[in-house]
Amino acid sequence: MNSLLTTFTALAALLASTPLLAQGTQPTAITGMASSARHCVSGDAANVHGIGWVAAGTGYTITFESDVPLTAAISRLDLDQPGSTGTIGTPDFRSTTGTAGTMALYVGAAGQGGCYRYKVELTPPASATASPSTRRGEASPAAVKVAKAAEPMAITGLASSAKFCVAGDFVSNVHDIGWVEEGNQITISFESDFDPIAGVTLRNLTTQRGTYTVDDDSGGNLEPLLNFTASQSATMALYVAGVTGSSGCYRYKVEIR
Repeated sequence: MNSLLTTFTALAALLASTPLLAQGTQPTAITGMASSARHCVSGDAANVHGIGWVAAGTGYTITFESDVPLTAAISRLDLDQPGSTGTIGTPDFRSTTGTAGTMALYVGAAGQGGCYRYKVELTPPASATASPSTRRGEASPAAVKVAKAAEPMAITGLASSAKFCVAGDFVSNVHDIGWVEEGNQITISFESDFDPIAGVTLRNLTTQRGTYTVDDDSGGNLEPLLNFTASQSATMALYVAGVTGSSGCYRYKVEIR
């Protein structure tokens, strides 16, 4: 009993002398075991998980628990100053971003079938990169389309996606499109109530090759239009953001021939 009381007293003194949260410090991840839900993958295609916007100089650690060997890669796409950076994992990642952008995680199982969980830990830089809206300035009211409340949003022709919304600042939504074959003709069209910009990354975890393309207004009426031939067989992810801080909602339609 005396030993237990002594231990409790020492622990109480330690807690009293230790600040619960250092001033200016913010939690950066969920502690403990891998924090995602359980995901499963099979064949050559990869799952795509949107991680979100990271500033240049952000430290990141991504770890996995899996019942099969995994392959993993990261694509980081900046729609503000278009550029994409790719990194191959082991499958884990422990690195620091050299550029800002929206990060997407690709996870495959090298043709096998199996399931996994993943955990992402981010450490922001001491002096965070300015947000995209700060770099480009706020949206001009003339550049933002006004939604017609009485008009349903839909793209005519083939079935299109549900409605998605984005808050602007070039922080992208990420949509997992799936596996495409080399030589496929891909068209992605949009209908929105604001000024969106869109891009895609194609990543093959077997060949460790990645490509990307970005478009702003090729669809007319400030809509993006992505129309290209796949240069490789790969998993494709779609990124959609708002130009110069604009925000709003959109639908997209993917046609693959």
